[in-house]
Amino acid sequence: MSCIDRLLWQITARNWMGWPTERRHRLTGKYQHIRYNETGVWKDGRQKYGGSPNGR
Repeated sequence: MSCIDRLLWQITARNWMGWPTERRHRLTGKYQHIRYNETGVWKDGRQKYGGSPNGR
């Protein structure tokens, strides 16, 4: 299952540790984001950048 999941989702953003923080579904174009310090689960929608002056 995780092998198929990797084929369908493309990582579009990573944090400073190299962990994926945003992904896009290759077939539907749907975006999901994750915040490891909050819930640690993928949520629908684009990642909201903020908290730093350069937006990263």
